[in-house]
Amino acid sequence: MENSKKKKVLQKVLCVGLSVFMLGAYAGTAIPQYTNTGIVAEAANSEADFYTTENSDGTIAIIGYKGTSSDVVIPSYIYGQKVVQVDALSNSKKDNKDFITSITFPSTVTTIGKFDGYTKIKSIVFPDTITKISVGAFHNCTSLTSVTLPKKMPNPSDGSYYYGYGIFLGCTALKSVTIPSGWTEIPAAMFSDCKNLTTVNIPNTVTKINGAFSGCTSLKSITIPNSVTELGAFGDCTSLTDINIPYGVKCLESLVFQNCTSLKEITIPSSVTEINGEAFSNCTSLKEINIPSSVTTIGHLAFYRCSNLQKIVIPESVTTIDSAAIWACPNLTIYGVKNSYAHKYANNHDIPFKTMEVQPSSVALNKTSMSLGVGETYQLTATVSPSNAGNKTVAWRTSNSKILTVTSNGLVTAKGTGVAWITAKTSNGIEKSCKITVKNPPSKITLTKGILTLGVGESFTIGSNLNDGAAAAKRTYRTSNSSIVKMTRTDWVGEFVAVKPGVAYVTVRTYNGKESTCKVTVKPAPTSVKLNKTNITLKVGQSASVSAIIPDNTGCAKRTFSSSNSSIVKMTKTEWTGNFTAVKPGTAYVTVKTYNGKTATCKVTVTR
Repeated sequence: MENSKKKKVLQKVLCVGLSVFMLGAYAGTAIPQYTNTGIVAEAANSEADFYTTENSDGTIAIIGYKGTSSDVVIPSYIYGQKVVQVDALSNSKKDNKDFITSITFPSTVTTIGKFDGYTKIKSIVFPDTITKISVGAFHNCTSLTSVTLPKKMPNPSDGSYYYGYGIFLGCTALKSVTIPSGWTEIPAAMFSDCKNLTTVNIPNTVTKINGAFSGCTSLKSITIPNSVTELGAFGDCTSLTDINIPYGVKCLESLVFQNCTSLKEITIPSSVTEINGEAFSNCTSLKEINIPSSVTTIGHLAFYRCSNLQKIVIPESVTTIDSAAIWACPNLTIYGVKNSYAHKYANNHDIPFKTMEVQPSSVALNKTSMSLGVGETYQLTATVSPSNAGNKTVAWRTSNSKILTVTSNGLVTAKGTGVAWITAKTSNGIEKSCKITVKNPPSKITLTKGILTLGVGESFTIGSNLNDGAAAAKRTYRTSNSSIVKMTRTDWVGEFVAVKPGVAYVTVRTYNGKESTCKVTVKPAPTSVKLNKTNITLKVGQSASVSAIIPDNTGCAKRTFSSSNSSIVKMTKTEWTGNFTAVKPGTAYVTVKTYNGKTATCKVTVTR
């Protein structure tokens, strides 16, 4: 009775969530406790239920199954030896492919062999320890509806076992797929010909999709995360109507959308440089496509038999089009620039051609990264090139409206702390983004100078600092008296020039009203300058300094020091005071120069 109860509990657990394909864990169920432990020993099949062979290191590989339960739970140990490999569950006396309905692997197993054609199997639980899975391991397991795979993708390996091609090829009962966060790749043909698959969730850790979903004829829509830079075939996804190509994908691989007969429109990002062979062949619902000016090559049969394709925009950047790239498209007109390669191609292949305005080839922003304070606004501007582009308008968007919003003309408003991107997109799909970090508004701002004395005609630049954890891009500088101190720059830093003797105040103000002030006293320009020392003797390695003296009642903030020969005397400080070090024997001269050209010199003799 006790064993019967355990078996019923196990069967109930393994059947939870049928028709849902989960990678990593069953959300909202108790499955992980079984997945992580591989099912505790008392729930596993008897040791005598398996045919085994011993590996050279003393571990066990299972090569067959002679048990009577259709729900197979692999034990962690058989007769005290660790089970690390399950090659097969075959039986010479009966066909286990039509008998076994579920398999659970323990956490000791690292290698899994071939189970293709097990038509009755409905459920599989993999531990996180798996490192090798055979090619086509569960090919044509047509009843498979529930799978838990490891949280981390196993690494490829040499030999007959590796994590690769067609693991679940032809598993026609699968309806939903969730790839676990942490996976970086979805292997080739992993879910190909899963004809009832309708939902796919891909995390933003994935960078490579190797044609994993070709032949998924029920798949209508899929969202590819921006992390993906290599995108393989979705060929024969005949119900697919909506798919995004992430910015970062550089090449549309061969056959990538071949026979996607329901695909009506698609946007190619400006990161793409090549459209390879048969990329869109037989996309019979596709009516219009704009090729961005980043593309240079269109491959063999790229648009073959796109029978409803009416308009294709080909930019001047395209300099190679295969002779059979555009074929059997009876309703097509090519749009491009007069006398371009596309124009010549159209003429040579008797395809109607319409001249269109010059397309944008790039877009630049006045900022590509910056920080704002919450509540602050900033005007981003976009410059579209070339200058003779016919349409220079851009569309603006935000990656996170809770952090940043943007208007149709690029005015950004910081809404909440965090990091987001504002992107400008040209009419032909070229994009440029600005990374913006939003921090708390400043509670304090401090100028780098609080008191300053200048001479008439002298210029000065003053900066400002905020309290920790705050940001403010907009810092406005002003003068209290422009007849004494005149501002020449008033944003981010304050630049000003001393006009006549007197006192004025330069103030900085943040977007949220925090201020700091520097008192600027302007005196007549110095008529001369001298150094406090005119002759110094040093030994190699010794250091010294000189300072400048100007006449009383004159002003000069900028005093620049230099050496006549840095191989003998090397300057270590060149502003306000001159600090220097003796390098090798010889004579050099240290000179001070005021903003208005007055100079004085100190002779420095270096000995051993």
